[in-house]
Formats: sequence, structure tokens, C-alpha cells
Amino acid sequence: MSANAVELDSSLAVETQESRSGRPARARDARKPVTRRRILQAALGEFSRQGLDGASVKTISERAGVANGTVFWHFKSKWRLYIEVVWWAADEFHRGMLPVVEKPGTSFMQVIDGEIDFLAKNPDINGLMSALRGEHPRSVVREATRRMDDRIVDIWRRWIAANAGAAVAANTNLARLIASTVSGLFATRFIDADVDVRDVLLDFAGLVESRIERKNVGMESRTTGKASIPSRGAVR
Repeated sequence: MSANAVELDSSLAVETQESRSGRPARARDARKPVTRRRILQAALGEFSRQGLDGASVKTISERAGVANGTVFWHFKSKWRLYIEVVWWAADEFHRGMLPVVEKPGTSFMQVIDGEIDFLAKNPDINGLMSALRGEHPRSVVREATRRMDDRIVDIWRRWIAANAGAAVAANTNLARLIASTVSGLFATRFIDADVDVRDVLLDFAGLVESRIERKNVGMESRTTGKASIPSRGAVR
């Protein structure tokens, strides 16, 4: 038995003793977030490897060290668990990318490299994001991916804000264009590992950064009455 399973069995034994003795349930309540996180972590690995249909709740519960009923107590259904896992992974990805995108002067390719580095360090999130691209677009998948898409768009919106200001970033069309293009290129790499998308990303980076420069010029022109070309060093 693993150390995690031993620890969890001890926790469940304490919970049972508290329940029988009529003690307050505060200790049990304090452990609920820990159990929930274990289930999410186990489910993330299972969904990333097996996809929605292939994933087994029995496998998830075994890896989390809990009973099947505990999984359903926290998440009600396999579909709800899937949605929550994708939302959790989206939030983790967003949180991990913020230090990269909110630093002024960060280039487009530095954001790309930051994303690659994050996904390399978090292979289950990488696997889940890749698996999402192959899922049949039914309602449960659409609900799950909506949050992932929003988080990715917000990453690029924050990068635009850091390099061109909040006024330019307020219109999210550019952020959505970047997010969808980058995701599409990453999907191409996932489908065919021999395809080198970096050259395409470098060309796209030049287009995006030029677009941001033009928007900077337009904003300055409207506020000062004259246009001045910003330093290229502002967006490398």
C-alpha cells in the first residue's frame, strides 16, 4: 500500500471514529478540500491518458485512494468530474503563465517558450489539453473547454496589456486570434511530430508585434494629436 493510501486510510478511520462519538465535524470538513484535490489530480492523469470516454472512475478512485462513492459524493457524475478537471487544469495553466505574460517587454516567442516550459513540467495538463482537441464536441466537452479557451485568451490579453496598454487589450479580438492560431499550430505539432511549427510561429510573432505597434501608434495619435513610432524594444 502506498504512503498516500495509508495516510488516507488513517484519515478515514479518524472520520469514522469522530462520527460515532458525535464529535464536531470540523476536522472532516477541513479534510474535504484535500480529498477533492487528490481526486482531481488522479482524474487529470486518467483523462489526459484515456480521454473522456476511456477514463475509468474506478481507476481514478484507486489512484486517489478513495472509494467510488467518495468520487461521486464530491462530483456527482463522471461528466461533472471531467468538467471540473478541465476547469482546474485551465486555472493552473493560467496561474502558471501569469508571471510570464504580465512582465513588460516579454516577447511573443518568450510567451510561447513559457507555455512549452510549463507544459513540459506539467505533462498531465499537456496531455489533457491535447486530448481535448480530439474529443467529440458534445455539450459536456463544450462546457469544459469554454473555460480553458477563456483562460488562454486572457493570457494573451494580459500580454497585450503589458506591452501595449489596457486600452488596446480591452478589445479581445486580437487576443482571441492569437489564442486560436497558436492552439491550431500546437495541434498540428501534436498530430504530426515531424512538423516544425516554430518557423511559422516566428512569422506570426512578427505580424502580431507589428499589429501591436500600429495600435500603439493609433492610440498615441488620438491622445496627442500626432503619431510617433514606439521603440521596437517595447515589444521584442
